[in-house]
Amino acid sequence: MKRLILALVLLPAGLPAAESDGVASADATLAAKAEWLGHITRFVLWPDSAFASAEAPFRLCLAGAESFAAPLAFLRGQTVAGRRLQIETVHSVAELARCQIAYFGSAADEALRTSAQDGRLPKLLGVAGDTRFTEQGGTLALVTEGGAIRLHVNFASVRASRLQFSAKLLELAHTQHPAPRKSG
Repeated sequence: MKRLILALVLLPAGLPAAESDGVASADATLAAKAEWLGHITRFVLWPDSAFASAEAPFRLCLAGAESFAAPLAFLRGQTVAGRRLQIETVHSVAELARCQIAYFGSAADEALRTSAQDGRLPKLLGVAGDTRFTEQGGTLALVTEGGAIRLHVNFASVRASRLQFSAKLLELAHTQHPAPRKSG
């Protein structure tokens, strides 16, 4: 419970992406984004149909982001929604379709990114590190801005997915593509 409260306190301001001397480093940025991903899994619910079986693991997949595996190591052995977390690298849309969450790095194959942006995989939570991803239909982006990691959300993608997003997570959005619908 303390970790969840810590997540809610840290996320609105954005996690720092810089070393203590103020110089941003690739390692510090990757570590901060890995921390975000760990928190995000607690604020999204996947339907049972997103898994091959009741015993299937929760797959966090990397596409064009192999350097992200080491910062995500702290997640190994953890569970998400009662399932053992497994970190995999994917190279095809068929492999990606087995994942619950996928992080797309700058070296990701365009066909993989597109499959996460065009609605073909509504049970996949696609996350990338650039705003172009959410602007073109991807669900979330963890973007480095002003020395912090900021959450960008594509609300049309959120609505089209078969995932349930916590309102608390969506409230943390720094930038929204397109703007959420007003009620009333």
